[in-house]
Amino acid sequence: MKKILFAIACLATVSFSSNAQMKITPAIGLNMANISGAEGASTNMSFHIGGLVGFGLTDKISIQPGLFYSIKGAKADLAGTSTALNLSYLEIPVNVVYAVGESGLALHAGPYLGMLMSAKAKDVDMKDMYKSMDFGLNVGASYNLPMGLMVRAQYGMGLADINNKDKSGSDKKLSNSCIGITIGYTLK
Repeated sequence: MKKILFAIACLATVSFSSNAQMKITPAIGLNMANISGAEGASTNMSFHIGGLVGFGLTDKISIQPGLFYSIKGAKADLAGTSTALNLSYLEIPVNVVYAVGESGLALHAGPYLGMLMSAKAKDVDMKDMYKSMDFGLNVGASYNLPMGLMVRAQYGMGLADINNKDKSGSDKKLSNSCIGITIGYTLK
């Protein structure tokens, strides 16, 4: 029975791989990030860079995992000076994408997982004050031009408490929130 199930799984994988349309999209964009739960925090402007790989399941629906280097965080007023806290993540989103008609418009939603690479404010290392993992949900829309150019807007809502309470001395729940504007070029 195990051999039959294994053979069916292999056949389904080969069938899916041969029928799926794969699209690779290198991308770069602007992050407008903040930390929910942090008093006096304001939007930190930063960037993300990486790429997406889309696997078409049907004419309208695809799965789109990606890999991005993304800087989040917030700005805070410290001693009368606006200081940026930059939280750098290696982020893996996995979105389900729905193409709206033939217009080039697509809607997407899905989870993301982020691994903290660094946390700095004014070149001071603050990585110990934040947890090494973040996760949340993305929701957004994109427009794909026939020439391959893609423009995307999305909101990422962090669900994880990123505050390392043992090191930070605070018991507040902190989570990332980020609006991202992305430009990419789809390779077919």
